[in-house]
Amino acid sequence: MKVRGINNCFMMLMLLGAIASIPVEAIASPHHHHHGGGEYGKFSKIEQPLGLKLGITLAGIGLIGLELWWFMFSEPPRKKSGD
Repeated sequence: MKVRGINNCFMMLMLLGAIASIPVEAIASPHHHHHGGGEYGKFSKIEQPLGLKLGITLAGIGLIGLELWWFMFSEPPRKKSGD
């Protein structure tokens, strides 16, 4: 039973990774790639270092994994006998 839960968690993490890998620009404006004026003209793109991107991504995946582990493998509270 635990193997099935681990496989489900792995598949969910794979799906999350696939969704997270889609560039935001492709979602926001699939047909408009101009950078002058317009609706989004006041914002500028800031390029982040690759190390920072990887660190943030790995930290997020680690926290998600920790949360999944906590809820799936922690023991439920036991009732006290004799109360």
